Amino acid sequence: MRVCICLCWLALSVGCAEQYVDHDAEVTLTVKDEWGVPVEDAMASVSFYREDGSAEHLKGLVDVDGVFQAHGRTRSAFKYYAEKEGWYGLVGVKWSHREFHDFYKRPQPKIFRQSEEIIMRKVVCPVPMYVREVSSSQVPSLKAPYGWDFIKSDWVAPYGSGEVVDAYVTIDAGFDRKNRENNFTKLHIFFLNGGGIQKTKKVDSDSELFLEYLAPIDGYQEEIVPDRGHDLFYFVKIKRGDRWLYGKIVNGLGVGRSGGKKYGQVRFYINCYINPDGTRNMECDTSNKGDLYRLKGTRGIEVYHPTAESSGVGGQP
Repeated sequence: MRVCICLCWLALSVGCAEQYVDHDAEVTLTVKDEWGVPVEDAMASVSFYREDGSAEHLKGLVDVDGVFQAHGRTRSAFKYYAEKEGWYGLVGVKWSHREFHDFYKRPQPKIFRQSEEIIMRKVVCPVPMYVREVSSSQVPSLKAPYGWDFIKSDWVAPYGSGEVVDAYVTIDAGFDRKNRENNFTKLHIFFLNGGGIQKTKKVDSDSELFLEYLAPIDGYQEEIVPDRGHDLFYFVKIKRGDRWLYGKIVNGLGVGRSGGKKYGQVRFYINCYINPDGTRNMECDTSNKGDLYRLKGTRGIEVYHPTAESSGVGGQP
């Protein structure tokens, strides 16, 4: 019985090893706009990744039907890209282990064929925005609300450079070195002056413009407790003077924790775009390198734990 089991395992292992090799592949890209019309003269490319770590890159213009076809050899993955002046670029990666390496179905196709329909989105009216991944700062305590300025992307003075309280941010956390199941972080945000926030999802996960062109008019809630690791995209609305300003948060809003020498250090992270012109336009003009676009900083605002008692001044209610 043991001999039989060993022989079966050996046969399966050899079969698996034979299958994890480069395969001939044919990839067909069809490039269209949001209304299903082919995007003529778009530049498309396909990269085939091989067993030895090398890659073959093929590119060319799509035809009048928006089609580009590439042939190559790949172990299990290919990457595609499409671009055209006046359009948002698009990039995607496909992993094809199941198609290439099906251990239970014989025979395998000699050529793997994959078709992808690419939806490109047109550049309409990008505007300069305040964009920031927040600068490094700290607050004196957890479990206490502190004012957050969405234009400055910082705590309100004296804890940061912020001048107007658009929302109060409260962070809580607990750490147990002996039992990590007791570790937790929690973030609560409460907006003022009728402002608010609402969750959203990607319209197109592969496009450079992956959210809606316009922020919604209504549907905002004045407070939120983000679901860590799941809620990644939001629209926000804040009041400045007699105008509403709209914005978006991309790739996460929440609290993270780090270990090491400062075990228990908490990091508040946010990547926010605010449009200062008073419209709901969410297209950011990335060609503007002035004060509005990309106010560079470190990736997180640091909140230290354990902490001192709250001072009860400045950005606190």
